[in-house]
Amino acid sequence: DENLVNFTCDGGTTITAVFERDIVGVTLSDGRQLVLRQAESGSGIRYLSNDTSVEFRGKGNEGTLIEGGVTTYAGCVASN
Repeated sequence: DENLVNFTCDGGTTITAVFERDIVGVTLSDGRQLVLRQAESGSGIRYLSNDTSVEFRGKGNEGTLIEGGVTTYAGCVASN
């Protein structure tokens, strides 16, 4: 089963995430689409790109996108 979650982030940016089994499809408000695979996490959820340069982390109804070690989408809160 897939689960669609819309996140509203700092600066008016958004992330639409579709979670399905061990992957998440992410559409960013800048138009990019990414597919990330579930990875081990100390707490919450963690998904990585194949080359590990992009990471999506979440806990509760909050999420963060990190690209090349830099947080590019911060303060994201699920709105549904």
